[in-house]
Amino acid sequence: MKPKKILISAAPKIDLGKSKFGGSPDLPQGVLFPQNDSKEDIPFLCQINLKDFENEIAPSGLLYFFCQLDDTTEYGRVIFVSDEESLNSVTPESINMEYMDIEYPFSEYAISFKEMDEVDRSAEDYFVTMGASRFGGGIFISGADYSKEDRISLLQINTNEIDDLKGNVESILHFFIDKKDLMQKNFKNVLVTSQH
Repeated sequence: MKPKKILISAAPKIDLGKSKFGGSPDLPQGVLFPQNDSKEDIPFLCQINLKDFENEIAPSGLLYFFCQLDDTTEYGRVIFVSDEESLNSVTPESINMEYMDIEYPFSEYAISFKEMDEVDRSAEDYFVTMGASRFGGGIFISGADYSKEDRISLLQINTNEIDDLKGNVESILHFFIDKKDLMQKNFKNVLVTSQH
């Protein structure tokens, strides 16, 4: 999946169903926050409207990304919905704030996308280019190597690009997916991890 660089900008108001970071997710009726093993809601990170760019997943629909927002990021979930007709802004019922050093929900930021080219690991600008926030592409290796055959990066977020998260959450948040799962729109096995 060809990567798209994610551009983040402040916005006074973001319409329902638009791509965004922060705030509350715009979920269809009946879709709830995913929960961790302790039955606590997992914090919302961002939503991406697939109409915003050509992709291999679907011509329309929304992807929602949820993850632990502290200095460990041990778990997360991804939800895909095709229904954009019955969206409502949804607030969580039971978020554990004990280990979070941020205000939650954090501020809303608008997201736009730009074509990008990946670079080889031997390239001088590898860490700058591959460490940027992006959707899709190869796996950025910095420290632990999570790459394996047929695994790709679904979403990568550089939290230093988001004022509300900078310095309070791991620097790079990763959502990895196997290509087979991606083609089947199966997001249950997404691997969520983080790097300094």
